[in-house]
Amino acid sequence: MKRTSIKKVSVVVVAWTLLLSSFTSSAWAKKTGAGPADFGAGIILGEPTGLTFKYWKASTRAIDGGFAYSANEFLLLYADHLWHFPAFSASLARSSIQPYLGLGGVFFISNRSHRTDQEKVLGVRIPFGAEWKPGAPPLGVFVELVPGLGIIPATYGLFQGGIGARYYF
Repeated sequence: MKRTSIKKVSVVVVAWTLLLSSFTSSAWAKKTGAGPADFGAGIILGEPTGLTFKYWKASTRAIDGGFAYSANEFLLLYADHLWHFPAFSASLARSSIQPYLGLGGVFFISNRSHRTDQEKVLGVRIPFGAEWKPGAPPLGVFVELVPGLGIIPATYGLFQGGIGARYYF
């Protein structure tokens, strides 16, 4: 990877981290009666494989996002607004499975192409999936499929998905 590429990736990672940390800390401070298990962090395996977070804004709405990085191949950042549907959830003892649907964005920088320049993609995502919360410990295990559309630099279809787990604190 070229030195200028490393600098660009570093700037994007730092900016994204600052944005997420300021959003979650301000949202946490504004929320009245914020209890435990409103913010979760963990891993997602699939496409992408990386780190994931989720912040519950209300009992039926949440913000999730993630970060995936491969040293010489790609950098991927995404964030979604999710709507959960408790009317369709299933309760098993003290646990629950809750489906969700969302809308979000994705930013992708790839070195995988055979060209000498990087490919930078900006697009939209439409995640749908389900999350299982066992009750104790404060975990969320999820599976999701994410069709999407690359918009910049060209229009084409995207498809992502995976399974993951988050610890809520």
